[in-house]
Amino acid sequence: MRKLAMITLLLLLMVAVSGVSAQAGMSGLHFCGDLSESDCTLYLSAQNAMLDLESASFDLDMNFTVNNIAPEMKEMSFNFGMDGAYMVDAEALRQLYEMAQTNPAAFAGDLEAISTMMQDMLRATSADITITIDLPEELLNEFAMSGEPAIPGEISFDAVMVDGVGYINLDNLAPLDPNGDIPSGWHGADLADLVDRGFAMMSAFMPQMDEADIDPEAFTAFTDPDVLSEFMSIERVEDAELNGEPVAVFLTTFDYAAFFSNPAIREMMRAQMAAQMNMMGMGEEMNEIDLDTMLEAQAAMFEGAELQIWQSIGLDTPYLYQSDMTLDWYMNMAAFAELDDMGSMDSDDMPTPHINFSATMTVDDFNAVEPITAPEGARLYTFQELFSSMGALDPSTAATF
Repeated sequence: MRKLAMITLLLLLMVAVSGVSAQAGMSGLHFCGDLSESDCTLYLSAQNAMLDLESASFDLDMNFTVNNIAPEMKEMSFNFGMDGAYMVDAEALRQLYEMAQTNPAAFAGDLEAISTMMQDMLRATSADITITIDLPEELLNEFAMSGEPAIPGEISFDAVMVDGVGYINLDNLAPLDPNGDIPSGWHGADLADLVDRGFAMMSAFMPQMDEADIDPEAFTAFTDPDVLSEFMSIERVEDAELNGEPVAVFLTTFDYAAFFSNPAIREMMRAQMAAQMNMMGMGEEMNEIDLDTMLEAQAAMFEGAELQIWQSIGLDTPYLYQSDMTLDWYMNMAAFAELDDMGSMDSDDMPTPHINFSATMTVDDFNAVEPITAPEGARLYTFQELFSSMGALDPSTAATF
């Protein structure tokens, strides 16, 4: 039961993130940079159209390659794929989106507000998806050499989320457990309830941040075009065609080093970090010099790292038909070593970690998805069953949360 509970919980959390991200990830900052007025109008109209979208199908493909992350693994590549459909309460999600955009400070440090927002998002989203993970050969070899039971190179499972309840089909996951403890069929839990109870537990151990510690002005950096333009740029590149649909292509470039070096962003991060430290009773241990050192190191670590996003927007119908993104990052280990208080790291002896990431998401069937329903005969787990079986909760006190 312990292993099943852990697998079920982890996969359900993946379902929750996947379902909400499939819709939320298709909209972005209302930022036009140096676009012409007509291009800006088209770009923003697509964002609004995606926010108003009530359903769509999608296909997401993500590829990761990492080098020198661990001494025993010089290079490791893996793939994450997700395809399916989603339905949302567009009006409810738009209200949440606008609330977060207009008053982000209201959620900072307010666990109850964050919990309520997450629950509302989960209950406003339904999804029917298939998730496929291709594990790296290097990792499979490590398992084989360690004497652990072999695991398949590809893991695939179906998942559904309806009214805040997530379900997963465990039929294809049996090979992960050579002992045969993983049952078959559909299993699930009320994710919105898990969020509610989880945040209630957190609030019992973590004091709320005092509103006086939160500077609302610090959050305006993410909505100020002048600030955004210092680390973001957007341009319209050559038009293209996707499945017979003419599309305008917009390229957004995000400079991580410039982001972490930006005075407005650094002031916001400094205020947030200081407030969090004070909330945890560690304010005296972290002074301004320590914070500045951390921020300087962050900027140096991301030197040369750029995230590029190509968004293909329909010229006849302004939906976002496809998004492509890439990130190529050589981590500056000298900057990382500066954060080592014990002085145990020697950056000269460290190989340079390299992370390459690419992803493509295509969207179709706009407002034409069949109703998504819960699978019949699913076994639902309560909050107490999931967490007490993992030893994370005393069953005798679980019901109090």
